[in-house]
Amino acid sequence: MKMDVWSEPAKVIEIMGADLTISLVHRMAHDKLKTDGIALRFPRFLRFRDDESPEQATTVREIWQMYQSRTHAHRVGTSARRESSTLKVRT
Repeated sequence: MKMDVWSEPAKVIEIMGADLTISLVHRMAHDKLKTDGIALRFPRFLRFRDDESPEQATTVREIWQMYQSRTHAHRVGTSARRESSTLKVRT
């Protein structure tokens, strides 16, 4: 996916989704997966985070760690629904 417009991060929003999944379109963490990226399924806006700066938003590394813990939870048969499914995104 090629971006048409780039802007400087100014605000932080909090979102929640059903799951982190492999995506052929989105490229987040594609360097770790070697081909595909990670996407948030069914993202939902929760709130603006005026108490946080863009530098405090969830990083790609943190999202990769969430994805890894989710896949590990599926392998061992435990619940993958965790508080960590909430992301803070720079906008």
